[in-house]
Amino acid sequence: MKFGVSSYIWVSPFSNDTIDQLKHAKDLGFDIYEIGVEDPASFDPVFVKHEADRVGIQVNICGAFGTERATGIMGWRISGH
Repeated sequence: MKFGVSSYIWVSPFSNDTIDQLKHAKDLGFDIYEIGVEDPASFDPVFVKHEADRVGIQVNICGAFGTERATGIMGWRISGH
């Protein structure tokens, strides 16, 4: 069994500047760190993958988007249409 923790416990939004949370979670005994993505531009996925591999923790992504937040994400926009 694996145990995970969400970034929302310690930081919001997650960003490259809060990458130390991966090691913190691992040091506390967690196997998985879930990143609540509020702004996809706030972190570099390649950098996050490198740091996750370095500290030995799995990363999962949870999108925290609403219609006001979902502009410019991968070139699309969520709308009521």
